[in-house]
Amino acid sequence: MPNRIIKESICRSDNLDLLTAEEERFFYRLMVQCDDFGRYDGRPAIIKGSCFPLKQRITPAKVSKMLEALCAADLVFVYHVETLSYIQMLTWGEHQKVRNQRSKYPAPPRDIGAPIEHQLPSEKDIEDLIYHHLSECKTFNGEQLLSVDRQVRTGESYLDIVARGDSTYIFELKRSRLSNKSMLQILSYLEKCPGNGLLVGSGLASNFEVSNSEVAIIVYDEDTLALTTINRPAWLNPIVTLFSVKQREITNNNSDAVLAPNPIQSNPNPILIQSESNITPDETYRSTKGKILKGKVLERFEAFLTAFGSRAGIADAADSWFKIKPMPDELYTEIIAGAKRYSIFRASLKKGDTPKMAQGWLTSRRWEDEHVPSGNGARGRESDRLEMAHDPSVYDRGTAREES
Repeated sequence: MPNRIIKESICRSDNLDLLTAEEERFFYRLMVQCDDFGRYDGRPAIIKGSCFPLKQRITPAKVSKMLEALCAADLVFVYHVETLSYIQMLTWGEHQKVRNQRSKYPAPPRDIGAPIEHQLPSEKDIEDLIYHHLSECKTFNGEQLLSVDRQVRTGESYLDIVARGDSTYIFELKRSRLSNKSMLQILSYLEKCPGNGLLVGSGLASNFEVSNSEVAIIVYDEDTLALTTINRPAWLNPIVTLFSVKQREITNNNSDAVLAPNPIQSNPNPILIQSESNITPDETYRSTKGKILKGKVLERFEAFLTAFGSRAGIADAADSWFKIKPMPDELYTEIIAGAKRYSIFRASLKKGDTPKMAQGWLTSRRWEDEHVPSGNGARGRESDRLEMAHDPSVYDRGTAREES
């Protein structure tokens, strides 16, 4: 189980004050057993075995009574699915980080305010979307396609999608984050079936390395299916559309974010917005933790994404944006300026460097990184590349500044 967060405010919690010392200890032990959504098996015998494995005097009957006390203090909600009982820690999303996209246990009633699971597309769903899009459009990368096939056998392996026109395009699709193993896999396929390889996944593993610049690396956002091109070989056009929804294409070769045209756009009012002026009052966006961004908050968040130059992982980034409170105009302007500087830096990343995601950039308050140390490290290189990317007079001793 991941580590859990206990805040200093527990010392003044009215809810916890309703518990005995033993019941409060039970609450903390139960907390570390819950999954990322604050849920756990509600059967007293299971809870006893996991929370008190060495306490023989704590019986399932005792656990049941302590569980009732937690419910009475509005700390835990017990619910039933079919014949089994489960628990939901209340206000879990306000204090804990939801890393996983799906819970290990059935969802409780929606009206208790529990963290919301994302109905994520499966690997087959992504394959279906790309296959049908290519089959209907009959074009890709500026070429007319003669054929689009899926699950093409080559030796003992199967290629997810093979599209043939003047060139041959081989798609390897992953439901999860792309790893070095997935790169080796598509390289082995390209040895058996020569062509242009495209590796598509929902993100990048922390240790992922671009080991072959001729393989296109594309990640999609799990909520909006917006595409971000992490590595664009010379053979790949700047604009990439793989799904029948409007896509944003951003590459490390080109820091300008643009919306790709789509001749079979099925939704005339998509949630993806290019600028603040396009946002209507009724448009909203839901973050990973279920927070609703709308109005001015959504306008500013979209402006940040445009300045940052990447929409990868925007659901998590939305949660980080929501936590920046208060956000006066001066701070907002500072964040946007910092995001633009980082967009310039990311465009100059070298082969093998991994760009920072928006969530991590916001959480670590990277817009405050004015003085960038020099040296051989990644942050030292950031200063050097910024100076090469723009007029050196704009920068002072590695400090990126806005032109007046």
